Order: sequence, then C-alpha cells, then structure tokens
Amino acid sequence: REPGAMAAATAGISPANRQSARLMLKRALEQNNPHLEEYAEQYLLRIACDIEGAALRRTDPPGALATYRNRVRTLASNIARNRDLQASLCRRDVDDACVCSLDPADLASAEEQGRRKLLREKHIRNVTRSAWAESSRTKHHPCPRCHSREDVAYAHVSGARDVRKAETWGGGLSADTEVVVRLACGQCGHEWKDDRVHLDEGPARAAAPAGAGPEGSL
Repeated sequence: REPGAMAAATAGISPANRQSARLMLKRALEQNNPHLEEYAEQYLLRIACDIEGAALRRTDPPGALATYRNRVRTLASNIARNRDLQASLCRRDVDDACVCSLDPADLASAEEQGRRKLLREKHIRNVTRSAWAESSRTKHHPCPRCHSREDVAYAHVSGARDVRKAETWGGGLSADTEVVVRLACGQCGHEWKDDRVHLDEGPARAAAPAGAGPEGSL
C-alpha cells in the first residue's frame, strides 16, 4: 500500500494491537502442530506477521479495530483447528492474502465443513416439519430425493381453486385441468412442486385424511 493508505489502515489500530494479533496467529501455527520441531520460532513469527499484515490490509473500513480483531481471531481459530491449512501456511504453500480473503466457512477443515452441513440439513428438516405440521398429507407422491411416502405434506399452488372458480362463474377451465401443488418431505426436508397432478386422478379423489382442508387428499 501507499504510505497514506497504510496510515489510514492503522489509524485506529495501535502497535500493541498488532503485536498481540501476531502472537495470537503464531500460537495458532504452533498449536498441536505435528511438525513443530521442523520450524524455527522466528520462522513461524515471520509467517504470523505476514498473515497479520494481510489481515490489516483487508480491514474495511481501514483502521476499524473491531473488524480487524474479528478477522484475526477467526483466522487464528481456524488455523489452529484446520491441520491442512496450518500445514500449508507453515510450508508457504498458500498466499497469505488469499487466506485472509476467504470466507470463514471456507477456512474450516473438511471435517468441520461436513459437520456444519449436517447441522444445516438437520435445521432445514426441523424448519420444514414445523412449517408443514398443519398441512394435509399424501402417500400418492413419494419424495424424489429419499423416495419416502410416509410423511409427505402438500399445499395447492394453483389449479384446484381456479377450476372451482371457473365452474362457479362459468369459466372455460375443464375438470382435467392440471393442478400445481407444493410438497415437502418430512423425512429428509426436501421440497418440490408437481404439476402432473390432475383433478380426475383416481388416488387424488380418495377421502380426505383427518384435518385435511376442503381440497381433499392427494
């Protein structure tokens, strides 16, 4: 950076703040490092200084101490936990600026990313079950993802009401007009739309389950 730009970047960040950040990053490089004996202390400190400098340059707005601290803490936390990232930094296989530009989710180890993915999927399933708890159920339309028929909820998007309205007001829609419905699987959380359902479909005209709305059962 130009001298003026660097001065702006460090305006709210003291030398003591920067030194503390460098030591935090150095400890992250050392923590549970299986190859620690291969690296001199000054070598690791130099890497920590380079990472800290890259983090400082990416602080936006420049000189924002809270933003700078959060970035450094996030980097240190992930470096200490992600063995592959830690090893790559120690070997100088990755660029410091590139590492500092990564989203926190991308800094996590593959194992941690997998764990977070499972948590997100579980959350989606829970939200889906809650949102669809009062909806009607069908066993005639299996989930395209997990193929379960046991807990598939549905809601009409278009078609059924349009046909009934047409019948009432003399419109031109016929009884075999396609009905578009939105469905959700309570087993895996998958949601999808289906426009292949016809009002005159045999199973669709079955008796409505308990709690179903006036549109009947799919």
